[in-house]
Amino acid sequence: MNFKIISLLTIFFLFIGCSHRTNKYVSPTDTLHEQALTQSKRATIKDAKLAQVYITVTYLNQITHPLVKKDDKTEKFIINVYVPNDGNQKLYDEISVIINDKVQKFVRQLEPTDKLLQLVPAVTSWSKYYLFEVPAKERSKNITFQFKTKTNQSNTIAFIKD
Repeated sequence: MNFKIISLLTIFFLFIGCSHRTNKYVSPTDTLHEQALTQSKRATIKDAKLAQVYITVTYLNQITHPLVKKDDKTEKFIINVYVPNDGNQKLYDEISVIINDKVQKFVRQLEPTDKLLQLVPAVTSWSKYYLFEVPAKERSKNITFQFKTKTNQSNTIAFIKD
């Protein structure tokens, strides 16, 4: 009986002693993509029950990386737009982005080789990526996004600032 208890305690302490509190195998890109995933939200523009456009918005100001320049004058976002139907490719040009109840234009479309796309966890060749900046005069505690086409609109996405 005494031998069983000592054996179990020895095995128990061996397992505790061999475990690590931190994962030494995690790479810096894993941590970066984890931050990006926690700062990403999704929206869908639907026609009845069929999804026309899938949109993912990633809030860059909350990500710690040298590519993200901290600027008190703007809030930066990468918007991923994907139109699944080949017949609806014109929707890319029809989508309007409403940030804090005001229609906004994108700063620039990001090319597939753009360094900022390293911040997005899943970059695909069939999506289009845009960089948006919200000026300081339009900032508030919440930053809301809504997307519209000529006939339909998405749900509202809200980002809460720290």
